Amino acid sequence: MHFLFSWVTALVFLPEAFSTKPNLPEKRFPKLPFYPLFPWLTITIGAFLPFYLDSDVWWLGVIWAGLGGFYYFIYARRHGQLTHRREIFVGDPTAVQAAANAE
Repeated sequence: MHFLFSWVTALVFLPEAFSTKPNLPEKRFPKLPFYPLFPWLTITIGAFLPFYLDSDVWWLGVIWAGLGGFYYFIYARRHGQLTHRREIFVGDPTAVQAAANAE
C-alpha cells in the first residue's frame, strides 16, 4: 500500500517538478502528450489496479512487508544499542571523531 501511495504521489507531482525549471524555452521537446488528461488517467489506473489482484498476491505482499519490517526492527535495535554503547548522539560534532577513535 505504501508503494501505491508513493507511485500516486510521484505521478501527481512529477509534472509540477518539471514545469518549475527556470529559464527553459516555452517550445521545448519533449512535452507530455495530453498533459491534463494523461497524469490523471495514470493516477486512476495506478490506484484501481491493485484492487484487481488475487488475495494470494496481497497475502504475499503483507508477509513480505512483515518480514522486511521485522528485519529492519532487529537491525535498528542492534545498531541502536551499538551506538548507545559508544555514547554517540545524533548531531554531536565530536561523534565522528569518537567513532574513528573507537575503531
